[in-house]
Amino acid sequence: MSAPKDGVIIITPPLPNTIITQAQPSTIGVKGDKGDPGERGPPGADGRDGIDGKDGANGRDGIDGKDGAKGDDGAKGADGIVGRDGVDGAPGKDGAPGLKGDKGDKGDAGADGERGERGLTGADGAKGDDGARGAKGDPGEDGARGLKGDIGDTGLKGDKGDSGADGVPGAPGKDGVDGIQGLPGLKGDKGDTGAQGLPGEKGDKGDQGIQGIKGDAGPAGSATNGLPAGGTTNQILTKTAATDYAASWQTKTFLATAGSNGQVQYRNGAALAAATKVSINADGNLLLDNTSVVRAANIANRAFLSTSDIYNTASEFPLGISTGFSSQREWLAHGDGVNIHRKAWDAAYYGTPVGVSMANSAALCEPQISYETAAAANSVAGMVCTSPMIKSFTTGVGGLYATIRLRIPTLTAGQRWFVGITNDLNAPIDQDPTTLTNVLGFGANAGDTNLFYITRATGTVTKTDMNMPANLGGAFYTFMFYAPTGLSNTTAIVRNGPYNMGGATTGLPEGRYYLRTWISTGTTTTKTAINISRGYIEHLYGTY
Repeated sequence: MSAPKDGVIIITPPLPNTIITQAQPSTIGVKGDKGDPGERGPPGADGRDGIDGKDGANGRDGIDGKDGAKGDDGAKGADGIVGRDGVDGAPGKDGAPGLKGDKGDKGDAGADGERGERGLTGADGAKGDDGARGAKGDPGEDGARGLKGDIGDTGLKGDKGDSGADGVPGAPGKDGVDGIQGLPGLKGDKGDTGAQGLPGEKGDKGDQGIQGIKGDAGPAGSATNGLPAGGTTNQILTKTAATDYAASWQTKTFLATAGSNGQVQYRNGAALAAATKVSINADGNLLLDNTSVVRAANIANRAFLSTSDIYNTASEFPLGISTGFSSQREWLAHGDGVNIHRKAWDAAYYGTPVGVSMANSAALCEPQISYETAAAANSVAGMVCTSPMIKSFTTGVGGLYATIRLRIPTLTAGQRWFVGITNDLNAPIDQDPTTLTNVLGFGANAGDTNLFYITRATGTVTKTDMNMPANLGGAFYTFMFYAPTGLSNTTAIVRNGPYNMGGATTGLPEGRYYLRTWISTGTTTTKTAINISRGYIEHLYGTY
């Protein structure tokens, strides 16, 4: 083993108290000539390529055939003698790459030579020829760690040596045994459908074919009336799909009712519950808290809700519109005297007002004021409300609703009276009611023994018998007049409690109308009177 060159660091596995040193470089020695390339051993012969197996049928890949047997490796050539390092020559052109030979077997490692003692460093002599490479000696003992030397100058880069000669190609290996024929591949998947072709041109309409022969009559259908067979009592027919005629008989479960008879049912979650304070009575009316009955009422063609207790089925107590949504006028007698309560009610009075003491009788149980005539012919008593009501055929412009409650204490033959609406604001005079114009109401002429419904514009008067005594039997009756906004018809009703004793509907011209009632002696000299309990006027609008 030659000594290490200048600038070479020898690294060995660390031992105890090991110090790694670097020799101090001296001057750079002359670069030796490049040694001749050593001889290249012959490569082993390549085995022959196996014959390719036959292609399998198209489709899926068949099973791969077995690989052919590998040829034997060629014998390893002997190593050539290591030549001395030659001087780096000028870089040669790259030769064509040679064929890559098979990798030879790894040789056995040589025995380690004995480690010699380390000699003194001598002066650098001329570089001698490289000696033959000796066996590798044992590693010497590490010397003491020297001082770190200065870094030597970088040596010149040597020229690239010539490429070595290509080795001789090895002999071809023997052909491998043919692989087993692969199994046929599975049938390939069906190809995608081709694109839709362009539509062809529309052909000419063909001639009408000859009418075919009438077919035989089909068998008679079953008597099902178009319903599916089966089903049981109380089942219902239910569609089972969107397909035509898809239906079957099915049993449906309905919510069970709750509470007692007549109680109103309402939804309570997924079940029905009973309203314990709302029910329907035997008459079909609404019963609230088992104490108050609510009925529908129609008075003079005007709809109301009417209430009563459960015992008084004959009486009605109409619920009117709130005073906050209408214009109302009121007239009320106090009773036992001639004092009255008025709200927006202006009036002219005729005759002598006389207080009537209230008493326990049908005629005297209500507060009233009696307006009496004189005991003389052609004497008149009564009241005219001078606050006008508007009747219009224009929707939303004018409508009226008026009531007045009165009675006739006595009426002698030849006397006459009237209650109703008219466009005349003048004081009443002694005349038959049928001679009035633009009038609608009830009354009796001097020769009448019954009450009549009287209506007249300017033409012929209409007089309808109410089949009631002209003096009303001395009892109280309520007279009502209703003209909805935008309509020409006006309805008049005479009413005793819950009973409409008579009435009719007629047309009235547009204009200002006034509520009035009066009585006169006619040709007689017997005093008479008209007793008034209350009056009410409501102006109607299209909206509130």
